[in-house]
Amino acid sequence: MTTPTRRFQPWPIAIVTVLLAQMLFGVWMARLASSDPHFAVEPDYYARAVNWDETMSQSRRDRALGWRVNATIVRASPDSTVLRIAITDSTGAPVMVDSIVGEALAVAHAAQINTLRLERDGDHWTVPVPHAVSGLWEIRLRAVLGAELFTSLQRVELK
Repeated sequence: MTTPTRRFQPWPIAIVTVLLAQMLFGVWMARLASSDPHFAVEPDYYARAVNWDETMSQSRRDRALGWRVNATIVRASPDSTVLRIAITDSTGAPVMVDSIVGEALAVAHAAQINTLRLERDGDHWTVPVPHAVSGLWEIRLRAVLGAELFTSLQRVELK
């Protein structure tokens, strides 16, 4: 009696190879997507959504104050960039706030948020901005004068 010979079947190996290739491609794409320096997730986005009514109330208080922010960001030298803030009231007179803190981020590199503590420089407030790249910047400010809180979101361009 003769035993039947088994013929080699490539299908199981082909299926496993395709599944492994698909898994490796998925892992590679996930690593590629998570390493993009231009991608960012807004920090505390859920808390900001929950507190949306408070944010809108603060916006109404900001408009009632009538203050205006003039923000400029310039290169002082090839290695140094300075953010300069001036706050004026509705008549154009400077407002001498007690303190200003904020955040600055290059829109194209929004994952890198710089926390700022501005220092008084006459009628203006200034702070050096590290790692400044050319392009559009978003400046988020919180200014305090006594019991008054003023918030501002500005977009300025660094050339």
